[in-house]
Amino acid sequence: EEQERRARLALVGKEGKVLRDLRPVGLVEMDGQRYEVLSETTFVPVGETIRVTQADLMQIKVRRV
Repeated sequence: EEQERRARLALVGKEGKVLRDLRPVGLVEMDGQRYEVLSETTFVPVGETIRVTQADLMQIKVRRV
């Protein structure tokens, strides 16, 4: 569990692409991996670039770049 927590924390600051609209939950890809994330703002459409602002074992929060 500690290793997974560290891996999640390492996502903070990384950028990725939206694969499924964030309404506010959706799917993004970062470094070849897919993650279900929560947008800090409202709707973010497919193809937009996002940046991870917070991450823990429960959720990953992102914001449009």
